[in-house]
Order: sequence, then C-alpha cells, then structure tokens
Amino acid sequence: MTRADKDPVVGHRVLLLRPWVDAHAGSGCCSGDARDAIGLELRAGGPVEHPHATRVLAQAYRQVRELLPDVDVQIVSAGNTVYLLPTVLRGLRRGGGPRAALRRANQATRPGSLLVDGDYVGDVVDLGADGVVRVVRERLGA
Repeated sequence: MTRADKDPVVGHRVLLLRPWVDAHAGSGCCSGDARDAIGLELRAGGPVEHPHATRVLAQAYRQVRELLPDVDVQIVSAGNTVYLLPTVLRGLRRGGGPRAALRRANQATRPGSLLVDGDYVGDVVDLGADGVVRVVRERLGA
C-alpha cells in the first residue's frame, strides 16, 4: 500500500491563477516580481501594499499549503500557456464533446481561476481564502 492509497490528497495539484491586477511583466515563472514573493509571510525589502485580489490569492496559497501540505499547490500566470494549457487539457473530463471541452479550457485559463487537477472549480477572489480551502477539500475528499 502506497502513501497515495492512504491519503486522498497525495498526488493532486491545485493551481491558483494570478488575477489581472497581479499579472505584470517581471521575472519569475509566474510573471511575478522575484523581489516580491506574495506566497511568503516575510518579504525582502519591507512591506508592499498589494491589490485586494493579490492579497486573497496569497492568503489562499498559504492556507492551502498549511492545511493540505501533501497537495502540490502553485501560483501560475494565466499568460503562461506553455504550462497551463497542457495541464488544463489533461484535466478535462470526458463527455460533452469538443465544444464543451473548449469552453471548459477557456474558463479554466481565465485570470483568478482555481483549478484542481486541471478542472476549473471557482474564482479565487470570489471564493476567498477560506472558500478556496473548503472547495479544494471537497474536491479531493479530504
């Protein structure tokens, strides 16, 4: 019996897509400024004031990491299509035909989306950090 057999959250991936207000040019794979790590409590260079959507995203990221430590959680830019589209396409469920699949892929690649194993499950800002954790737990059966 493997660890994944015992724990329903092992091997799952949660993606938090950066909202438009946070999607800016800069360094780092997530289109974020490397000097301003929003997913960490402590930042180099002192405090930085972020837009509401960015604060919610960062809080959701930290809560999922803390409360579901075996889940692979990542912050991704909606513009990172080289990574995002294959991930979403692999996660699409069968059924509904090509049109439904394209509609779901479009929905899943919008800024601010919350994806669990490639499936769109909500908007990070609309759900709030606590709602993100609740939806992820429900989706994973944790």
